[in-house]
Amino acid sequence: MTHLHTAPVSVPFALRGLAALCALALTTLAAQAQATWYLKENIEKDASWRNAGLWNSAPDGSGTSATAINSTDTYNTNGKYVRSNGVFPGGKLIQAGGRIDIKRASQTIAGDWEVTGDKATLHQGVRDGASYLFTVKGKLILTSPLRVLHTTDGMRGIDLTIGTLTGPADLIIGSGNAVRNTSVSLGVLKFENHTGKIRVELGSTLAFANDQTWTGPLEVSLGAHLNLNKAITVPAAILGGQPVSVGTHTAEQLKQAHGDIVVDGSTGTLTVAP
Repeated sequence: MTHLHTAPVSVPFALRGLAALCALALTTLAAQAQATWYLKENIEKDASWRNAGLWNSAPDGSGTSATAINSTDTYNTNGKYVRSNGVFPGGKLIQAGGRIDIKRASQTIAGDWEVTGDKATLHQGVRDGASYLFTVKGKLILTSPLRVLHTTDGMRGIDLTIGTLTGPADLIIGSGNAVRNTSVSLGVLKFENHTGKIRVELGSTLAFANDQTWTGPLEVSLGAHLNLNKAITVPAAILGGQPVSVGTHTAEQLKQAHGDIVVDGSTGTLTVAP
């Protein structure tokens, strides 16, 4: 019997090298897609959240520094002080407590923003008597409460626009200081199982940029203000400690029942629909 011997197939060295490079590239891309970066220190004056070198691969700052802000990556503020300026292009910003300071006329989070830490605040740090823009194109995920405020006497405004609001925690407007009116114009395109309250504290004001249907309740404290300029639907509402009955109420009807909580000139409606 004649035995046939098959010679082994030789893979050219160049092809083996190419295959190795492709595998390395895929591994690198996968790592990049899952990368999390941590703010290693408070952001100083003349820098901002867009400075890639401020973000590190390790929470204690002992890892490698980022070289770019990538739309596939997650950025954790690590409890540090954040100066916002312009567009933050990361895929997700996790605010693990601490303050995000508005420092320019307009700033935008291009991806999602999740609040997870203790005593997280969004602060209007520009000047009195003016409003500034803060936009979240993706989701604002309130895993922990977020307080929107300023810390000087007088009025400071924030036009807060959110793609989708979700999460179990509260969105709180103002510091509770009667002489510090944080005036927020809230625009939300979609509510997705947000079960926390939207609370307006003593001295501060909530207005609206669009008609909205909420999935969580509204609570306006005594001494706070509601500029009811749109059609707003909520599952429950408390104004000045008094619950609002089920049904649709005009701004004028609410003003008669709750007094100065409803701002003069309000022309919208509040519908309570559990």
